[in-house]
Amino acid sequence: MEQPVTIGRKEQIMEVAQKLFKEKGYSGTSMRDIAEDLGIKVSSIYNHVQSKEEILKNICISMADAFFSSIDEIKDLGVFPGEKLHLAIESHISVITSNLEAAPVFLHEWKYLTEPELSEFKALRGNYEKIFRDIIQDGIAKQSFQEVDDRFLTMMIFSSMNWIYDWYKADGKMSPRDIAETLSEFILNGINK
Repeated sequence: MEQPVTIGRKEQIMEVAQKLFKEKGYSGTSMRDIAEDLGIKVSSIYNHVQSKEEILKNICISMADAFFSSIDEIKDLGVFPGEKLHLAIESHISVITSNLEAAPVFLHEWKYLTEPELSEFKALRGNYEKIFRDIIQDGIAKQSFQEVDDRFLTMMIFSSMNWIYDWYKADGKMSPRDIAETLSEFILNGINK
């Protein structure tokens, strides 16, 4: 007989915190709120984490790791730039739709990190965005894409993808792949030569 999978207390704290950070924001959530949701004393949380900011950092870094792991499989593929951009979009959407509680925390609450974590996180975001910019620059260099401002296009793509957590439903009419196909088609139709 298969044993049920149990998660540790630290993982429970992370799950509850990301749910509350999504609902109430980082600044609107207290350690007491997290403890009450878990049905434990606040002091018990500190056996597993040092601070609320540590929780935020762990959520943000975990999501960053998921984004990088997903895109690392794509960035060195020897495919046409349009296909690579499509795969990068699909990969990003897959991470968001697989982490609907953590995604808004990663995307919006990171600004509450303090130094040196804030600078480290901004560097990670910049490195990730650069992967998309490199794909776009490669497409322009290979004359697959029209001359466009790669930073502007990257920000436009991220703006389109990063709000998916707000409306995506696992049982809705569009799968993550359908969303990626549609978004990629709109973008590529606008920039393909």
